[in-house]
Amino acid sequence: RATKCSSAAPAAMADIAAAERASLAPVDWGLLFIYFVGVAVAGLICFQWEQRAAGAAGSSGQGGQDQFFLAGRSMSWLPIGLSLFVSNIGSEHLLGLSGSAAADGLAVGIYELTASLDVLVLGWVFAPIYLRSGIATLPEYLERRYSRELRSAFSVVTLLIYVLTKLSVSVFSGATILASLFGWPRLGSAGGRGG
Repeated sequence: RATKCSSAAPAAMADIAAAERASLAPVDWGLLFIYFVGVAVAGLICFQWEQRAAGAAGSSGQGGQDQFFLAGRSMSWLPIGLSLFVSNIGSEHLLGLSGSAAADGLAVGIYELTASLDVLVLGWVFAPIYLRSGIATLPEYLERRYSRELRSAFSVVTLLIYVLTKLSVSVFSGATILASLFGWPRLGSAGGRGG
């Protein structure tokens, strides 16, 4: 009898989970569409403003890597800090770190706190070097300090690590969230096909 109950329990839980899964009504899809269109329009408007400002200043509109990586060195600390924060937070943090914290306790939180201190120390150490040298990226620093080959090797290794770790985990955790919320197949969600 114990085996009957234990085998029936997962089936009952699956039925409850299926009944509780969210589904998007047409209004929800409409709001999502409006949101993405709004973000795209805001981006295009800002791009046009920047192009006009660059044209009025007499430049070609191509600011190079200073414009791309450092916003022309004209931003204050708050948007730079928020940009760094947002570029580091993704679905792997929302799903993976909360799961790790539930399983392992406070150790995950302490790790993240020490990482923020490490970033501050690196900023205090490397920011003056970068500003004094007029460079914008770590690969550029490596090229100036050592060689072009080291810059290329570092860039290739960084891209491989990013694709094999951060990008794949982000896609998988996002697909896991969509699978648990909407019941979509995980592989389809990861591939962008949804339900």
